[in-house]
Amino acid sequence: MRLPWPYSTSLLALLLVFLESVVFPQDTVAFRNLDVGQNMPHFKAARMSGGTFDSAGLEGKVSVLFFFKPHQPNSKKALADLQTLFHRYKERGVAFVAISVDTNGKGATGTLAKELGITFPFLLDPGRDVYGTFGLIVSPTTAIFDKTMVFRYYEPIHAPRFRTSVDLALQVLLGDKTDAERTKILTGGGSKKPSADQKKAKRKLSLARMMLKRHHLERALQIAREALALDPDLAAAHAIMGEGLLLDGKPKEALEKFALAQEKGATAEEIQKAVATALAGLGEKELTSKLAADLAPKKTSLLQKELDAALAAKQAKDEKKAVAHFEKAAKIVVEGL
Repeated sequence: MRLPWPYSTSLLALLLVFLESVVFPQDTVAFRNLDVGQNMPHFKAARMSGGTFDSAGLEGKVSVLFFFKPHQPNSKKALADLQTLFHRYKERGVAFVAISVDTNGKGATGTLAKELGITFPFLLDPGRDVYGTFGLIVSPTTAIFDKTMVFRYYEPIHAPRFRTSVDLALQVLLGDKTDAERTKILTGGGSKKPSADQKKAKRKLSLARMMLKRHHLERALQIAREALALDPDLAAAHAIMGEGLLLDGKPKEALEKFALAQEKGATAEEIQKAVATALAGLGEKELTSKLAADLAPKKTSLLQKELDAALAAKQAKDEKKAVAHFEKAAKIVVEGL
């Protein structure tokens, strides 16, 4: 039975919301023509920058293939996360490649790449030849291959923990973590009920947040330490510690805590929010070039530019603009973790 138009549209919207939030097991189907454990099919495609890309060049590298359509909001979010991961792993030889179905040539794909500042290769597949080779089912989809070009992990759509999941998959393939450790982080340790200490740690975490909002910095840091003593794997407590240490004028220690929060499973958005909040809470005297150098050694000038713009907006009493610049500054910091 076919449902009337308004109801069928509502059901489709609900389905899309569900797909956004679900964590997909790796034994489900990502492609019609490729299963987890099989070798990457050979393909060639036009580079957006010119020339031809040959997948044979990926042999010996951990590689990430991102299949997308440039008009999709989820594609934009995923590309931003992948650019962050590209910065983190490019020196370790991880290859990132985005494959776009854009029937207008470079068109929307080029615009999106420029807007997001993407620096890894973009391939154009207007005839859907590569998509057909793989038998893509859902767009966007991120496929991750090991150094022998065996298909190991994938992430369809752009779920809330997309970046964390891809990051952990790369850590496994690079030998930094085991697959069991990755699964434990993504599932929160499985169905095991939280212990009394873990529950108490979360209560302390809420209190630490409250203390920070009320500008009781020393008290907030002390309570966050107590929370971590009870549950060292509580990612949000590490993030709170980072926020507090940054407000306390200890940027290098703060970065260590933000990196730990990320390692324990905090999302990029959660860490960026903590960094942005701390930066916004600092005064003009604290937002110096030294702070920028400590927080982003490789992008000091870019970070300082955003901090200066945020300060100028604050002085002009344009809070909305100031917040936007602090958020951009936070993104630069998190990309360097």
